[in-house]
Amino acid sequence: MNEIEVTVQSILPPEEPQGRFSIRISKDATVEDLLKQLCKEARVPVKLQFALRSSGHNVLQRKDSLMKRNISDGSVLHWTTEDANRRSFKCNTFCFLAALSFFIGVGGIVTICVVRYERLEPVMDYAIVFDAGSTHTSMFVYKWDAAKNKGTAVARQLGETCTAKGHGIGSFESNPSGAGASLMLCLKEAETLIPSEKYSNTPVYLGATAGMRLIKLKNPTAADAILVSVRDTFSVSKFKLIDGKTSVRIISGADEGLFSWVTSNYLSNAFNVEMPWVKGPIPRFQYSSAGALDLGGASTQITFIPEKGTVIPQGYGHKVKLYGEDYNVYTHSFLCYGVVQMFNSIHASLIKKATPSATTIEHVCLPKGYTMTKPTSKIFASPCVSGSVTERNITFKGVGNQEECTALLSDTLFNKTSCPFSQCSFNGVYQPNVTGPFFAFSSYFYAAQFMNLTQNSAYFGYDEFKNATTNLCQKTWSELLEIPLADEEEKKNLMQYCVQAQYISLLLHNNFNFTEEHFNSINFVSEVLGSEVGWTLGFILNESDLYATNKNSPKISTVLFSLLMVLFILFILAAIGLAWTSYKVNHSSGAMYVKMNSYNAI
Repeated sequence: MNEIEVTVQSILPPEEPQGRFSIRISKDATVEDLLKQLCKEARVPVKLQFALRSSGHNVLQRKDSLMKRNISDGSVLHWTTEDANRRSFKCNTFCFLAALSFFIGVGGIVTICVVRYERLEPVMDYAIVFDAGSTHTSMFVYKWDAAKNKGTAVARQLGETCTAKGHGIGSFESNPSGAGASLMLCLKEAETLIPSEKYSNTPVYLGATAGMRLIKLKNPTAADAILVSVRDTFSVSKFKLIDGKTSVRIISGADEGLFSWVTSNYLSNAFNVEMPWVKGPIPRFQYSSAGALDLGGASTQITFIPEKGTVIPQGYGHKVKLYGEDYNVYTHSFLCYGVVQMFNSIHASLIKKATPSATTIEHVCLPKGYTMTKPTSKIFASPCVSGSVTERNITFKGVGNQEECTALLSDTLFNKTSCPFSQCSFNGVYQPNVTGPFFAFSSYFYAAQFMNLTQNSAYFGYDEFKNATTNLCQKTWSELLEIPLADEEEKKNLMQYCVQAQYISLLLHNNFNFTEEHFNSINFVSEVLGSEVGWTLGFILNESDLYATNKNSPKISTVLFSLLMVLFILFILAAIGLAWTSYKVNHSSGAMYVKMNSYNAI
C-alpha cells in the first residue's frame, strides 16, 4: 500500500480556510508535498507562513519525509499560520548557563584589565640643594618621578630660587656659627614646596664653590667651622641629612664644571629624555652634546666633549654615566678667575705699579668720573693676590681707557709663554679645540644682558659683542647713571660691567680660543625650560643614581592577573560550549511551539 490518508485540522485565522481536510498522499512524500496538496484541496495558494504541526505540537519541517516524522495512515495534523522560521525560542537551562558564563568571563576580563592598567600616580622624590657661591647662597628644590629613566632622575626645579641672608656663607668667616642660621628662611620656604609626608626622605645638600675654596686655602679652621654650622642646622631641620661630610662640602672646581655641563645638556635635551611637565614636544638637540661656560665670582669653568679621537691628559678628563650612556668630558676650573677675584687682581696690580706711598691711583678699567676707596688689607687678603704692600686706603680714580684696560687684564691674568702639552688655553693648562655649541651662564649672561645683546636672541657674533663693549666703555660715570637699570644688582655692578665685558672677550676669544665663527655658537642664558642653568641640577641628576628606584605597583600582580585572565577565558569557552548544547537540545526534534490559549476542537 503506497498511499496513506492523513487528517488535517485547520486552526488558521478566520480569513483563512477552516475545517477538517482528508488528504490521500504517498507515504514517501515530504511534509511540503502534503502542505501543497492541502492548499490545493482548500483552493488557496501555498503561503510561506503556513506550517503543519503534529498532534504532539511539534513543528514538522517541510523538507522532512512523512515517514521520518512517523506520519502514517490515519494520523491527525494541525494546519497553522505559524511558520517554522518564526518559532518562539525556548531558553533552557543550558541557554541560561551559557549567558551567565559569558557575562562572567567578559565582565571579569574587562574589570581586571581596568584595574591592572589604570594610570598610577607616580611616586615623587624631592631634593634640596644650596649653592654656596662667593657672593651669595641660593637654594634650589628639585622634584622627579622616583621610577627614573635608566637609573637617572628626570628632574625639574620646583618653585623659585631662594636667596639666603647675607653675602654667602663665606662672609661668616669671622662668625662661623652664623652660617647655618642664615639658611633657615630658605629651609622654611622649602617646607612650603615639598609635601609634609616627604620631609623625612628629602635629602638636603650644600655645595660650596670657589669662594669657600679660597677661604679653605687661607683659613682652613674657619672654613671647617662654617661647614659644621651648616651641618648642625641641617641635622635639626625637617629634612634628611644623609651624611654630614658628603652632603655639606666644598665641591671641587672639576665637579662644578662637570655638573654644569650635565645641566646644560639635560636642559637642551641632548640626552633625549621625555620631560612630562613641558607642554608640547621638546625639539631634539641637533648636536650630540653642548659645552658649558660658567663665570662666577671667584672661578670660571669650561667643560665640553672634545673631538673624537682626542686623548685627554690625566686630570683633565672625567667620566660620567647618565640615562644609560657613558660620557668622557674635558673640564677645567680656573680658581681666582671669577669676576670678583679678577677685579681684585687688577686692583692689586695697579697698587704694585704705583709708588709705595701712593693713596690715589688712576684706574684705567673704571669709568671716567667714578672713584672708589679700598683698604690694601682687604685687597691683598685674597689668596689670589701675591705679595704685600704698606697697609693703607687706596682711592681709585676712574679714567676709562679701554685699550689700556685690555692690556692690563691681559698682562695681569693670562700667561701664554709656556705650554707643557700639545696645546693650552693659558697658564700652561691643557685644552683641546673647542667644538660644538656652548651654553654661557652666570656672569657671562649678566654682562651680555646688560649690553642688551640677549633681547632678541641668546646668540650673537663676536664683532657684535666687541662693538657693544666699546659703546659701553666709552660712557662716563654720569652717562652710565642715566641708563635705566633692572634692579639693585645692576646698580651695584654698574661701574664694573665695562671691565667684565672686556674680560669676557679676552677669556673667550684670546684664551679659550673661540674663533669669530665659533663665537656664534655660544648661547648666553640664565635658565632653560624653567630651570636655572648652573651646577646644582646636574649634581642632582648625577647623585640620583644612588637613590632607590620607586614606583607604584599595580593593584593586581602579574601572576594573579595571568591566572584570572585564564579563568575568565575558560568561562567564555564554557559559554560557547553551553550555547551549542542549548542549540542542539532545542533542535533535536524541532523547536516546540508555544501553546496557544485555546485550539478549535478537532
